[in-house]
Amino acid sequence: MVYVFLACSLGVFVIALRGLKLVSLATSTIETAREAVATIQSSTLGEDEKERRIQRAGVQMFGAFFSLLLRFSACVILALIVVYLGIAGSLFSPGHAIEAAGHWLFIALATVATVAAFCIKQ
Repeated sequence: MVYVFLACSLGVFVIALRGLKLVSLATSTIETAREAVATIQSSTLGEDEKERRIQRAGVQMFGAFFSLLLRFSACVILALIVVYLGIAGSLFSPGHAIEAAGHWLFIALATVATVAAFCIKQ
């Protein structure tokens, strides 16, 4: 039964990642960083313009960090709630859940399933 709850927990995690648009925010943050590097390397921009753009990018990336942190925390908490429901229902113990989640086969299958879920277009 623990594997059913772990699989459901993984599904909730992936759905939450997609629903909270965590991946798209991370991608746009990486793009902001690339633009900042391009700004630094630019030979056509003046120093004042470079400074203004870099500061703006820094503020955007700082805000994105906290947004990513909060969204990822929400994803983890939602996934843990699913496992907690199984524990609270006395279907398995916390130790059994940790042991099952740490088993190499579950980790391998969960990794493949998660990658496959992200390869599927929304």
